[in-house]
Amino acid sequence: MSVNELSKKEQRKEAKQRIAVLSSEEKANKSRKVFLGILDCSFIKNDKLLFCYISTADEVSTEAIIDNAEERDIKIAVPCIYGDKMYAIKYFGKETLTQNKYGIYEPKFDDAKIAIFEDAVVLVPLLGFDENMNRLGHGKGFYDRFFAENPNCTKIGLAFEEQKFDKVIHDRFDVQMDYVVTDKNIYEAKKKA
Repeated sequence: MSVNELSKKEQRKEAKQRIAVLSSEEKANKSRKVFLGILDCSFIKNDKLLFCYISTADEVSTEAIIDNAEERDIKIAVPCIYGDKMYAIKYFGKETLTQNKYGIYEPKFDDAKIAIFEDAVVLVPLLGFDENMNRLGHGKGFYDRFFAENPNCTKIGLAFEEQKFDKVIHDRFDVQMDYVVTDKNIYEAKKKA
């Protein structure tokens, strides 16, 4: 195991510990603030596809975001892991989701339901982040591979402020976020000259 991998593993452990100390009530309140931040910035637009993860108990909840998008008739897709790849599958409601081997709810894979992905806003779960928009994920690389194939989407990480690090260890395969929205701040990638 390389020094970088060991360090990433340690950083993931620390990130999980930071999240674990938050009560369910604190996570719900912080998730509500993230939702309001997303609304205030008008990231989700009616003419764009919203590709949004289905949250677990230790992530920023996306339930209100998805409900709001449904009310506004915004096209929604959610992640589905099939083999070693993540697909954006059209969302048809919570009742169509089942738990996968990682304990995450997802739709059943159906290549006829793969969302057309030209211009989309992608809400991304993360364990940690830094102000340079580096994302610490769970280590499986699904999002990084997805973004390599779909580079023109807007990538927005959702996090609790406690998940912010001074520096996230990253490598050349790790894709940076365009924004990270937390319960306290909205971080934006620095524009390239």
